[in-house]
Amino acid sequence: MLGSRQLSRSRNTWAGSSRRTYPAPSASAAATAPIAAPKLTRHKGRGIETEHPAVFPVVLPEFLMRAYTDESDVVFEPFGGSGTTILAGQRTGRRVRAIELAPAYVDLAIARWRMLHPDLPVTLADDGRDYDAVASARMEVTANAA
Repeated sequence: MLGSRQLSRSRNTWAGSSRRTYPAPSASAAATAPIAAPKLTRHKGRGIETEHPAVFPVVLPEFLMRAYTDESDVVFEPFGGSGTTILAGQRTGRRVRAIELAPAYVDLAIARWRMLHPDLPVTLADDGRDYDAVASARMEVTANAA
């Protein structure tokens, strides 16, 4: 059982309670899939590497959200990164709760959000401060520490 949908497996397709059916992956397709797609890098405690660890288009989480969740469901993203899953949630009417530890990726996710949704505010959940106020306070702390 995934969310409020129950999946059943027929011989050649996976079908959920949505009106779509999806072909089951074949064993030969899995065996011939390229190993490095998508290319993954690892963080080895040195901070953010030069490449993003897992780059994927917005349509991938969008497809998964439409297939396995209902509109207005909450989707958890434990690795927020550049905000791709957050953008997919906005497109599909899902509420995304994301975590990202690297401030540079948080800034990138917010910049992407603002570029696509300039009319929607970005506020801190704890106290309602605007993103610009939070960013300037963070810059002051960084400048004072240097």
